[in-house]
Amino acid sequence: MAYKELISILLIINFRGSFAPNAGAGRSEQNYAAEFSKVMKETVLNEFIKLNDLEKKYKDLTLTTIERNISDIVLRKAATLSGILRDKENIVKRIAEEAQRLHGVLSPEDLSVLAKKVSFHHPNPPVNGTQPEWDPSITPYHNSRCNCEEELGGGIVPSQCLQYQTDYITNTHFGTERVSFMNTSVHLPIDVYEGGELVLKDILLSDGIGGVMKQEVCASSEFSHLTKWVYFTTETGVMRFYPDRVWTRNCDDVNNVYDSRTAPWYINSMSSPKDVILLIDSSGSVKGPTYTALRWAVVEFLKTLTPNDFMNVIFFNNKVTTVNSCKGLFPATPRNKQIVLRLLDAAEFRYETIYEPAFQEAFSSLHTAFSHEGRFSARCNPSAVLFTDGDSTYPYEAVEQWNAEKEFRAFSFAVGETFYSKGDTKKIACENRGYFDLIPFFEARQRVWKYLKKLSQPLYENRHQEPSWTLPYQDRFGIGEVLSVSMPVYFGNQSSNTTAENMSRVTAVVGTDLSLEELKKIIYDIDMNKDYHSFVIDNNGFAVIHPGLNEARGDDVLAVDLLELEGEKLMKVREQMIKASGAIGEMMISKNVFSDNKYLDYLDYTYVYAPVNNVFRIGVGIPSSKSRYIDTVQLARNNYSSVTLSLLTNTNDRGSVSEAYLYSSPCETRTSTSHNPCTVNKTSAVPCQDNCFADGVPLSDFDDSKCDKTSVPYNNLLCHGFLSDDFSMNKWEAAGTVKNGALALFFAVDSPSFVRILYRNFTKQTGTSLSRSDELIKKDIKEILRDPRNSTYFRRATHKPQWLMFSAHTTDAIEESKDVNSSTAYANLNAGGAYIVATKVVRVLQSDNNLHPAVSGVVLSPEAFTRNMVSLDWKCNDTNNCNKDDWGLLCGDAESVECLILDDGGYLISSNQERHNKSLGQFIGKLEGKLLEEMLDIKLYETFHSYDYQAYCERTVQDKSSGMRMSRAPSISDILSVGWWLTSSARIFLHSLFQNSFVALWSLLTVGHSRILQSEAAATHHETDMCVVKQPVLAFGPNGQNGNGILGEYKCSESCDREFNAIWITETNLMMIIMQLDKDTACYDACRSSAQYPLSSTDVTLDLMCANGTARYRETPGACYDSRNLDEALDSPCSRSFSLRPSCYAVLALLAVVNFCHRIL
Repeated sequence: MAYKELISILLIINFRGSFAPNAGAGRSEQNYAAEFSKVMKETVLNEFIKLNDLEKKYKDLTLTTIERNISDIVLRKAATLSGILRDKENIVKRIAEEAQRLHGVLSPEDLSVLAKKVSFHHPNPPVNGTQPEWDPSITPYHNSRCNCEEELGGGIVPSQCLQYQTDYITNTHFGTERVSFMNTSVHLPIDVYEGGELVLKDILLSDGIGGVMKQEVCASSEFSHLTKWVYFTTETGVMRFYPDRVWTRNCDDVNNVYDSRTAPWYINSMSSPKDVILLIDSSGSVKGPTYTALRWAVVEFLKTLTPNDFMNVIFFNNKVTTVNSCKGLFPATPRNKQIVLRLLDAAEFRYETIYEPAFQEAFSSLHTAFSHEGRFSARCNPSAVLFTDGDSTYPYEAVEQWNAEKEFRAFSFAVGETFYSKGDTKKIACENRGYFDLIPFFEARQRVWKYLKKLSQPLYENRHQEPSWTLPYQDRFGIGEVLSVSMPVYFGNQSSNTTAENMSRVTAVVGTDLSLEELKKIIYDIDMNKDYHSFVIDNNGFAVIHPGLNEARGDDVLAVDLLELEGEKLMKVREQMIKASGAIGEMMISKNVFSDNKYLDYLDYTYVYAPVNNVFRIGVGIPSSKSRYIDTVQLARNNYSSVTLSLLTNTNDRGSVSEAYLYSSPCETRTSTSHNPCTVNKTSAVPCQDNCFADGVPLSDFDDSKCDKTSVPYNNLLCHGFLSDDFSMNKWEAAGTVKNGALALFFAVDSPSFVRILYRNFTKQTGTSLSRSDELIKKDIKEILRDPRNSTYFRRATHKPQWLMFSAHTTDAIEESKDVNSSTAYANLNAGGAYIVATKVVRVLQSDNNLHPAVSGVVLSPEAFTRNMVSLDWKCNDTNNCNKDDWGLLCGDAESVECLILDDGGYLISSNQERHNKSLGQFIGKLEGKLLEEMLDIKLYETFHSYDYQAYCERTVQDKSSGMRMSRAPSISDILSVGWWLTSSARIFLHSLFQNSFVALWSLLTVGHSRILQSEAAATHHETDMCVVKQPVLAFGPNGQNGNGILGEYKCSESCDREFNAIWITETNLMMIIMQLDKDTACYDACRSSAQYPLSSTDVTLDLMCANGTARYRETPGACYDSRNLDEALDSPCSRSFSLRPSCYAVLALLAVVNFCHRIL
């Protein structure tokens, strides 16, 4: 071994000895790090920002503090929310009562006669622009599709509509589409014939409630401004709603095929909560088109389940496989339902079908679920639901052992065209108080959903009529996210013919919406953020309002548990909230708080909570740093009585050059003034609230004329705004021009969300011309410092008593940097929009270290930081008489020594290596995997994990269908019904039938049947599913904050080891890593190209399905209406009547005849 190498290794072993081969005076790594720390804190941070002076300025004032009365806040919000919910519940109750009253007025005979006179159009189109005479005996209604400029079906054009309305206006209160307040409107799904007998009856019965609908929406009560749409949907698909709206600008868009019976509010009111076991046949016959039909049937069934329901899935053939071996049921959340479909797609179909073991498992699971109150089931409507394409022996032993008393229902569905036998599959349903049906290809929805009618019968017989609330979901009317309340309506029999189709049951649902955005304005206070926050959950623990909730996507509800947002430490808090029976509760805990899934802080929290009604609970979580606040109202009165907002905004008169921005309103005008939404023009100007401040409002542009000048947030702005402005002019602007890379100084508070920025001379501070223009750099800095209230740089600083530094990027700047060409080593750092932010809390009271009203800091150029700070070269200049040899080059000698500066999350802040120039802000595991592995082993860092329960993951799906897709195939009753041939479904079916037949024939002639099957078997596509992503997060370990330094060693390769010294930069969140690089050794290249450490995010959806899905406390419904509440004699028939379908040739012949007749007519 060379003498030089030996000496270097010996020096490394002693961390106090310098291993830099050309270090003159032999300064140690520890002393070097200490000098770096001193220079950085004293010269760049404390001295340049003058934080001590700023804190003294506060402490010289006579400050008084006030403790937040969280209990009072919670009770006040609970009372307001309770009043709002009660008001909306009363609206649907009054509409439901009116609907049932009107139904009782008409006899079935009168109803049948009058229904024949219901129409939405003239029999003939206008002649020369003149409408024909209208028969006054006709009961007209407005069909929502009359707004389209295309044919409505059956040759009807919009100009024939009887109530063709033209007075549509834009009213943002009701969403993005234009509305009319003249009449209600009726929408029918595309596959519902508007001339059907039951459809016309429902339209007629709902016509009378138009007046009460208008009365409820156009009211002037305390909470009337929060009422949105009201709607009434019958089981036939008729939806009447108010106000009328332009349903769709394009008759072919997605809204046109909307069926309100699939909406969450409709499903919620159709039955009590359910416990369901799905039994899915995975025998060898379930392949090709049969698999497609079975999957669609399962999809439609899952749509009928809500997060209040519980489920499990059993795949069976001659063996039984339970989903993920869960020892119970799990909530039917959208994510869990997608998991079921994912497992169905991955299932292997083989062997034969045997019912007995499958029903043994299903009934025993339901029995087990009922014995674990509050955790594993809804304890209501226990049901086994069978999907199969064949028949098997009736499961006598399972039924005798587990369901002799018929406590469990069984539903059975036979899918596919090849199965017509009723056999034992039908017997399973009929002998166990269920329902059986055949499901042909592409006719799943109408057949599967009939089981809900069976479950709704106990509701009718017990006259249960209580409101049901949904979780948040995206409204189809353009309002955005909404909560809906709905209630069942009972019409009873409309015919003397008592069949499964018209037994007494829930025949309609009435509902209304609450805008989630409007509720947030009431629930959130203007001084709250992601840390100090209020939230609302339901009695199952699902979050309804929470700052961590993402926006709902698609048609399903947003079902995210409180623990998935706040962490498992809140298990007890959550359970006590759900159990709350009227008393306010309080609990203190310590928990991990993750910021941007990159950083971890351990905080003390207090949670205060109270019930709102029998469904919702409200709570407030507050960290100890927010428990008190400065009485700025008294401070302004005593010290700043002459300060006004206009004084702060006239910066030119006062000589201030700093810029100030507001990201939230300082005015307590968050709650809207009550008004009649039908008369107030909502397109007129309204008071600017938080959404107006998203991009930052310059303080000079803010109008405070409508502000309450005595409020705390407004006086916060005056006091902190004036004090920071004065400090900026007298201290910051007078600071020196040392080339330390300070691009901007800032001061920020969170109530209101306010930041003041003083930009420095960029060229003087960095000592070079930057590749980005001054305007772009200012834009970058403003983006980095935006919205202090919810930003990492502000929130983390209020939790820690030290300087925090982290790397910050701007998205657009990174894209722009791709086109920047520069020969300088560090130029692309700034060209890429990368910066270093240093921030620290301003301590305003000597006696209270938990009072954190403001933070201050600096935005640094990474180029100057690396060049001037890490190397310490700037210490030796024309004004300082020193010798570089006194310091040793160390980090300044990039060819011999590698220096890294990491933050407490393991992200790269700075490096003296050119290969890291484009890696600023990246996770160290991606750059130096072996180094990170060793740092974890010696406890410099520890690994924690955050979970994103609202993530979306892309997956590849194998297409198991070997048949072409087409529209819904008609049933015999459809084909023989004249009305069906006038629906859009008939035209779509004909088009699809002939198109697919032509494609199939052409494919056979050109590529051959075998190649078609081969390509279809290999076909795959990509889908995006909800998933749970597990993200590793680092934090300093037991040895991380060691200012004396810790030695470590790792293998660069099989024959090369590398040692390093890790030293904590005291009073910061930084760690300096110093390692030797020696070009003379064979290991030089090996140690400069380290492999990545496998510490990345992973999809753990399936792993957590049982662990978190079944163990959390759930509250069972107060009243359950299932088969136990219904005498068996009142149960409806277990199936409908069946007839054989005609042969393919007969169907085609009939289609040809009908098509010919349609043309000649």
